[in-house]
Amino acid sequence: MLPRNELEVIASLFPDKELKTIKEIQKNCGYSYERVYSAVLSLRKKNILELKKYGNVIVAGVNYNSDFALLGFVHYAINRKLNFYAEQKNILYGGELSKGGVSKVADSDQISECIRKAENLNSEFLSVIDVSTKPKNKITFFYIGDKKLETELLGLEYKYNVRLGSVKGSMEILKDPSNVKYREGVILKGFENFFTSFYYNK
Repeated sequence: MLPRNELEVIASLFPDKELKTIKEIQKNCGYSYERVYSAVLSLRKKNILELKKYGNVIVAGVNYNSDFALLGFVHYAINRKLNFYAEQKNILYGGELSKGGVSKVADSDQISECIRKAENLNSEFLSVIDVSTKPKNKITFFYIGDKKLETELLGLEYKYNVRLGSVKGSMEILKDPSNVKYREGVILKGFENFFTSFYYNK
């Protein structure tokens, strides 16, 4: 197992494939320059990071063939998912009130619960590619798997009074670096599938 600071350094290099300077890594993971530099050197010795030097500037990139690269990506993706759920809690979803004073749209707790229910549906890969609140709450998912997922999402739509859109895709879409919208979605399940498709280069 890796020390936490080393795991955080690897995670800070995702989701982009670009090389990052020590200062950029420091900014992303919040450690001191010295601690990041020490972690980077240790990760290079373990063949998890690759380093290059341009003048006095050291840049680092992930060796995606390392098993620890997947661990770093999963750490990044899970933290992003948890932050996404926390953000939903902080959004006030407005809507018209019925005559009885009851909101006609879901509140933020219901939105989060709806997304969690979708996360448990059967699919190889599922991510949120858009959440909008106007003119009505709408969540758009990208998924890989059986098309019956769309019917199951329709059931959640009725239950939670939230519009749910879905885009059925394939691994080929994830492999294409020009599909930024899909690459930058919040992954709910299928972390390893995404990593294998987009990063792994054996």
